[in-house]
Amino acid sequence: MSGQRIQQLVFGLFILLFFVSAPLVVLYTAGYRWNPQGGVVRTGTVFVASTPRNATITLDGTPYRDKAPTVIKTLKPASYTIGLSLPKHLSWEKNLDVREGETTFIENVLLFLDASPQLVLREDMHSAAWSPAGTHVAWASHEAGWTEVWITGIERPSSRLVYRTQLDEDLTLTWLDGNRVRMEQEDGNQIVDRDGELTTDTSTSDRIALEPDGDAVDVRVDSETLARLPFGTYEVIDERGPYILLRETTRDQIALLTTADADEPLLLQEDAEFVDWIREDALAFATPFSMSIYEPSKHQTTLITRISDRIHNVAWHPDGGYIFYATDTEARVIELDDRDGRRETVLATMPEIDTIFPHPRGRALYIVGNNGIDTGLFERELYER
Repeated sequence: MSGQRIQQLVFGLFILLFFVSAPLVVLYTAGYRWNPQGGVVRTGTVFVASTPRNATITLDGTPYRDKAPTVIKTLKPASYTIGLSLPKHLSWEKNLDVREGETTFIENVLLFLDASPQLVLREDMHSAAWSPAGTHVAWASHEAGWTEVWITGIERPSSRLVYRTQLDEDLTLTWLDGNRVRMEQEDGNQIVDRDGELTTDTSTSDRIALEPDGDAVDVRVDSETLARLPFGTYEVIDERGPYILLRETTRDQIALLTTADADEPLLLQEDAEFVDWIREDALAFATPFSMSIYEPSKHQTTLITRISDRIHNVAWHPDGGYIFYATDTEARVIELDDRDGRRETVLATMPEIDTIFPHPRGRALYIVGNNGIDTGLFERELYER
């Protein structure tokens, strides 16, 4: 065979290989892979991020080469056990599906520090209440025939006496805003600011009026009746945008109304001892033994958890993906992502827990309670800074 003939055959072979391989390269680059069970399938992607960063990632128990945050590409469609771990922190793991041509997001995962609460302020604290931003806590102490009300900041705990009255063990405290605390007493209510000055309540919106009318209560906004509620003792506890949140104090009920729909203004009416907005469009509320979230935009209520222990109070982590709650003896956190079930973690176990509140930036959980040795304010770090 002549050399020219051989060159023609080699050239033709390269042309053939190009036409065969080029589509395969294009398909491979586009994320297609051969699956013995299903033939050619398109792969999926997983985005993984955690707080703190640099967590080790495992896929079905095998460590991945990169650490979080990262993007894991070209995974064949299947269910994977994906884990995150970091020294001195509690690990995280879920079974998640990876689908053809889609990205599975694992974001805002908090890896909680494996730690115990540390005492930051030793005080006998009763009726503790947190300021709206969580920067201060007010509490009452009862001794020697007196009830005293104290306030401290959590960043630099330093107690300030702001009020003193005759012994009233039933006194309760509620923050009206970031500066003023309402003290509910047997002989009448008082309002005191963080400097210890008695003041008046100007927090109630002048545009909202609650007027009893026979066996009902009219909710009037700008002098117009918005809704009629069953008779009771209501108070406005929050007003934002079109939403008005009320509490019926004698029956532990809440009512959420909207001014945006005059035909159906009552969005929600439920039994609830605790309520808090966790996002602009999501309201968390709890009965003594269950916790739910209501989303006004969807007009949808979702049960988050139901337990046999009594729930004391509910608070949300600033990133919106986790909710804290307390029982008599445990501080817990539950993940709102319900894929493969909502992960629930016990952050602290103590003989007595009165109330909890997360740090405004989410780096710690503050607990008022007793650890068996001391009574006061405790800090439970959530992750290393």
